[in-house]
Order: sequence, then C-alpha cells, then structure tokens
Amino acid sequence: MLTQEILKQYLHYNPETGIFTWINNSSNKYKKLFGKKAGCSTPSRGGVVCIRILGTLYFAHRLAFLYQYGNFPIMGIDHIDGNPSNNNIYNIREASDGQNHQNLKKHKKHNKSGFLGVETLCNGNLRKNPYSSRIRLNGVAKYLGMFKTPEEAHEAYLKAKREIHPFNTL
Repeated sequence: MLTQEILKQYLHYNPETGIFTWINNSSNKYKKLFGKKAGCSTPSRGGVVCIRILGTLYFAHRLAFLYQYGNFPIMGIDHIDGNPSNNNIYNIREASDGQNHQNLKKHKKHNKSGFLGVETLCNGNLRKNPYSSRIRLNGVAKYLGMFKTPEEAHEAYLKAKREIHPFNTL
C-alpha cells in the first residue's frame, strides 16, 4: 500500500501547479527520471493524469491528495474548474459521485443538443418546443419544461443548477 512517506521518497508535488516531478532514489530506474515531470495525460480517460509508481498506476489527483493530507480520499475527487489535468491542490476536493456530477461543466459526448442539461426530442422538427430540460438531485430527475431553442432549455437548467446543486461552480 502506497503511503505519503513512500510517495515523498519518489515524487515531489508542487501544490501551486499540481505537477509531480521525480526525485532521486536508490533505484537506477528512478535516477534516470530525476527532475523530470511525472505522469501523462490520458485522452481515453478525459485528460486525467496518470502516474505509475512502484508498478502501480495511480491518478495524479489521488496522489496529490495523499501527498498533501496523508491519506487517499475515501470518496472520489472533484476538479473544481472541470479540468481533469489541473491537479493544483486548490482545484481538487473530495466528493461523492453525486457531488462530482453536480459540478459538470460540459455536456456528454452522446448529447445531441450540444448543451448541458438539454435533450433534443424525437421528431423535434415536428414539435413547437423540441427541446426539454431536466436536472437530477440525489438520483431523482426534476423536469424543467419544454423549450423552443436549446439555449432557452440550457438557461432553465443553469438556473436550477445554481439553486439545487451546492457543489456547482458555474
């Protein structure tokens, strides 16, 4: 099990930049890496930075939490600014999955409307109001209405998000 003490033997963490660099260790492998930036961004994981240490792959945001606080987070990690590669200690906070979803900044890839919280209805071109909006809290969906434009539906979503999502930073 990786501990803060072991982590600090191999890596230095800059809390202002969120960047890890390799530090000197008795292993020849790590001597070659001394002073170099650790980890790489993974496009398949949305840009999350991963670092392999002692044969195990870790998310850099979890390592930053361990480095600063002495333990891994019990829940997940939320990147406050929505940028998964920004591991500045002031940009990460422990959060449940539900809290993490409250802080979404962008729509999912499969969203056809192009707006967070907005759905394009089937046969939308035949409807007077082809866009709908809803928001979730604690797994329960709240219907916000039907709208003529995706922008109107998105605005209704943002208004509701500001009111009911305490982890939201929009």
